Amino acid sequence: EATVNQVKNMLLKMDNIHIDDEQFQEALMEYRNTPRSSGASPNEMIFGHNIRTRLPIHHSNFMITWVQHADFVDKQIKLEDKVASHYNATAHDLTPLKVDMEVWIQNPKSKLWDRSGKIVSVGKYRDYRVKLRSGRTLWRNRRFLRQRLLEETESMEETSIHFPISCDMKPSSLRRSERLANNVKKVRFQDYYD
Repeated sequence: EATVNQVKNMLLKMDNIHIDDEQFQEALMEYRNTPRSSGASPNEMIFGHNIRTRLPIHHSNFMITWVQHADFVDKQIKLEDKVASHYNATAHDLTPLKVDMEVWIQNPKSKLWDRSGKIVSVGKYRDYRVKLRSGRTLWRNRRFLRQRLLEETESMEETSIHFPISCDMKPSSLRRSERLANNVKKVRFQDYYD
């Protein structure tokens, strides 16, 4: 994103705002010759030296200096190690789940742990196949699954409602409030046609 903003700023400073324009191409060449925070420009990272532009530069600047390039690579590796150690300071691996474990599933939109299921199979890359109570199966990554504790499982089974199924049950009729029934104005069609 930072690069996109820099290119947009470059375009705003130009007279003719077209990427096919020669002025933009020259500005892009200068941008690629500009050193970054690591001390080397993108051209030095790829080619080992800067490329020629319209700015006058001594010819020794275009020589490939592999010693400096090797130093740059070492500096880049140190920087990557520093970033990795900073990330790994708080990162940890999640414990793998096993088949037949009861798990909670995180909803990707609301971020709530609102569905539960049982692990049916384990995939290759930390993904699990989970069977919901409805019988539907889903593939989910480990980070979207959380093991259900034994107490949670027992409390869910105790609070689940079991409806008896019988053939002679009739659906109850809708019950209306008496207060609303008293306020209803009766409309008669004869009044309109007379």
